[in-house]
Amino acid sequence: MVRELPQELLDQVVDHTWDDRKALIACNAASRVFVPAARTHIFHAVTLNGSESCKRFERVLTGSPDVAHYVRKLKLVAHHFSYHSGAYRNVDSAWVARVPGLIGRFRRLAELELESLNWNTLQLCAARVYPFLEAIYRLKRLVLTNVHFGCSSQIQDVLCVAVNLTEFRCDGVYWSYWSPMRQHSFAHPLGLCDEPRRPPLRRLVMRPGSPSLLFTKWLLRPGCDLKLQGVDLHWRERELTNVLGDLLRSTGVHLELLFLELSRSVAEETLSNNCVDLSANPNLRRVRLDGTVLPDCSHWVSTFIAQIISTQLEAIEVGFLAPCARHLHAFDWSSLDKALSHPRFEGVQVTFDISLALWQENNQAVVYDIIYNALPGFRSKGDLVIGCT
Repeated sequence: MVRELPQELLDQVVDHTWDDRKALIACNAASRVFVPAARTHIFHAVTLNGSESCKRFERVLTGSPDVAHYVRKLKLVAHHFSYHSGAYRNVDSAWVARVPGLIGRFRRLAELELESLNWNTLQLCAARVYPFLEAIYRLKRLVLTNVHFGCSSQIQDVLCVAVNLTEFRCDGVYWSYWSPMRQHSFAHPLGLCDEPRRPPLRRLVMRPGSPSLLFTKWLLRPGCDLKLQGVDLHWRERELTNVLGDLLRSTGVHLELLFLELSRSVAEETLSNNCVDLSANPNLRRVRLDGTVLPDCSHWVSTFIAQIISTQLEAIEVGFLAPCARHLHAFDWSSLDKALSHPRFEGVQVTFDISLALWQENNQAVVYDIIYNALPGFRSKGDLVIGCT
């Protein structure tokens, strides 16, 4: 007599094929005992990148409505701002308007990525906006890449209900015009309080083109600390360097990973006004400073490194862009060596990523010698790594 295997064992067998889509589809078709485990992997992450992919997935949902239960991550690529053969792609956007209805069915959706999207093509009328924003409310991770809103209040509506996010990434978020703050809040029909609470963010990424002031107002509240553990900031607003400093200080002891890219003008402004102080982050483990273009003799790298007081520090990465190797001499290496020679940097790995614009001048041996000889104090304390591209 053949005894039935426990469902837990059958699920583990299917789980071993998690990265083999053909095998998962075969398991899904072979027997109903394999269906839950197979569909958990097949439909965990769904990408909709055009009318055909949207139609295919709608057909799947029509035949098996329970598939919506397995979707945890959705990526929408609308191609509204893509380029092909040097010309603007005028793509059909009718299918995008069906996406909010789909999102409303994914009750376990935790991650949403929107890419190359004109927000107005979602057609969020009064009857459709609440289910969509309710889905935003449940999200743990939200990624906005090259998303164009019609007005600022549209992104404020999203931020108003995104109170459960642990990761937020934005890269190129725009709108046509600033609009007044709404007198009402979409938070009310979702059962939230009048003053939306701040999300429990652990990771924040803000790349060029993203409106720093709007997002930092969303995050920064008087007397409150952020619990951000990882911050990736590409700051371009010279007039908002004080906001940058407030954001980093508010992370306090929680911040462990910092990526900071500053343009020359922003870096000079932070130094002149003493806006940024990394001594407020005593538990930093990894720091990357980027954006320095030589032969500009920017002192901000040395100044920021000298501010680091963390005893948990493991690695520092510094990125330079220079026309050729000889421009490395323009950097103030003595100040950097003095900062890195402090005992607290003993055992820390310091990596320099050097990008040279002129390939004929791309002599890695010369680059290595310049930096190696310029940091005698640090060489006796830490691990020096030099890369050149």
